[in-house]
Amino acid sequence: MDRKELKQLILNSLEKYFGRVNDLHKEIFDVLEVADYLNLSISNIRKKTSKGEIPHRKPSGKKLYFIKKEIDEWVANSKRIG
Repeated sequence: MDRKELKQLILNSLEKYFGRVNDLHKEIFDVLEVADYLNLSISNIRKKTSKGEIPHRKPSGKKLYFIKKEIDEWVANSKRIG
């Protein structure tokens, strides 16, 4: 077993017990990841960004990014997110 296979085996084992490990420490999300994190549809996320309802960044002018800390604060301060 090579190093890559061993790493994948360990990640699969951790995900089995703790869920998706990579997202636990991730600080920046893309649209798909923030939709998954908030359990909302991608179209709902895009609608909220176009209305300025959800904190986001667009550094290159096209791709959307979301900072986890800002999303967590937004959720904590929102009455309804869906």
